[in-house]
Amino acid sequence: MRKLLIIVLLALLALAGYFIASPYLALNNIKNAAQNKDIDTISTYVDFPSVRSGIKEQLKSELSKDIDLAQKDTNNFETLGAMMAIGMIDGLVDTMITPNNLGVLLEGRDFAKQLSQANDTLANHDDNQPASNALDKDWQIDTAYQSTNQFVVNITNPDNGKQAQAVLQRDGLFGWKVVKLNLPLDNLK
Repeated sequence: MRKLLIIVLLALLALAGYFIASPYLALNNIKNAAQNKDIDTISTYVDFPSVRSGIKEQLKSELSKDIDLAQKDTNNFETLGAMMAIGMIDGLVDTMITPNNLGVLLEGRDFAKQLSQANDTLANHDDNQPASNALDKDWQIDTAYQSTNQFVVNITNPDNGKQAQAVLQRDGLFGWKVVKLNLPLDNLK
């Protein structure tokens, strides 16, 4: 009887340890998939509709601040431009935040060159030469549980100190998905 109790306690302890370590394991899987340019695996860890929605909210909020400032300065053209940009955000974000484009960004290739290449407007460039690999930088990464079902990853760029944040939410008992990206939009203009 005592042996069975010890086995059950050890099993529960192992299960609790795995439960607590699961977001770190998910982050490690995301990192390995990014290094291997495995877009399909990365896609399983990202809730694209939620991420798109969050980025749309951020961009619209930032542009609304610009509209408020432009209206105070009575600059009608700047106000009109910001209002037009708000109208285009949904389509732009839906087009840009996709598994394939995420792969391009993770490979560190120049996104503008990729768009130009897709439209056959950029000639004589080497598709196999990345501009710089974002994964080679020495990023400062801080992680923390926000709650039992929410985990936050703060990522600081070593070059400029700007910080982005990824919010992961529990998906089932041990799974995790990125549901929100908070981007540094202070220099959007």
